[in-house]
Amino acid sequence: MTEALDKVRRAMPALPKGCGIDDVLVSLGQSYKRGRRLLRRAYADPGEETFHDLRKLVQLHWRHCQIVSRAWPEELELRVAAAREISAILGEENDLADLCAWLRTGHGGDLPSAAAEQIMTAAHRLRLEAREIGRAHV
Repeated sequence: MTEALDKVRRAMPALPKGCGIDDVLVSLGQSYKRGRRLLRRAYADPGEETFHDLRKLVQLHWRHCQIVSRAWPEELELRVAAAREISAILGEENDLADLCAWLRTGHGGDLPSAAAEQIMTAAHRLRLEAREIGRAHV
């Protein structure tokens, strides 16, 4: 345990001024709890904004885990990797949502409307797949 605490102390300079390890541990728990709640809401009532908020919260939790993992790498290594992967999946879902919004607002230029519709249909299917892959990783 002393070795773990020494690792935390060495990691402390990387934290913002006025932020202590207790703050990080509390935030770690809060981000996890908020993330679980938002995860349930996102899958119960899927929407672009909800999934975008979920991604931001997963990224926050991932960063908290990275800080704490310096002291307990064996405990948090898998959580950091899972959060990173879920964040990437949700990022792809968000990129596809942005593409659809861009096409819906007529930014496709000379792209025929039928082609834009096909792209949006494919993007919607890929977004649903990304959401299901993300759910499987939780």
